[in-house]
Amino acid sequence: NVFVQSQKKLLYLYEVISELNRYEAPQKKKEADAKLNKLKQDFFNSLAEDFNTPKALSFVYLLAKSALVLSARKTKDDQALSDLLFIKENLLSFGQIMGFLRKEPTEFIEQMKTRILKDLPITEQEIEQLIKERNAAREAKDWAKSDAVRDQLLEHGIALQDNANETTWTVQGAV
Repeated sequence: NVFVQSQKKLLYLYEVISELNRYEAPQKKKEADAKLNKLKQDFFNSLAEDFNTPKALSFVYLLAKSALVLSARKTKDDQALSDLLFIKENLLSFGQIMGFLRKEPTEFIEQMKTRILKDLPITEQEIEQLIKERNAAREAKDWAKSDAVRDQLLEHGIALQDNANETTWTVQGAV
């Protein structure tokens, strides 16, 4: 369903923004990486090409992917933090120009998860319980059980994301 796929893609962008909200401004702001500046310019060039929306959206998603790659790094120096700030500012700007990313990310993410979960064969309570079971298995170093729970959730369309202090979930296809 095209509508559901569009919802998942929008959810993905909001999740990236939510991830970027975790970072503070660098001690000393640096000029953004040249590749990021090129993505910004390519975005505006695509709009100048008779408002080429599909092409513009491709640059939005490349920028979002860059954010996830950068945020996955263990250490973040001033350059990385400057790049993350640049990405966040431009994702929000691009979204405003194109008419989306206008809501507060946490609120939007919860609304979308609730809406999408209605069409999935699993409830939020079941997801949370399985995450607890998986975390317990991970603490016990029972990797087979941990992987089995993750795979069970994936079968229901739920993808897990392990961060330093917590495990979060999203709808598969959104990330």
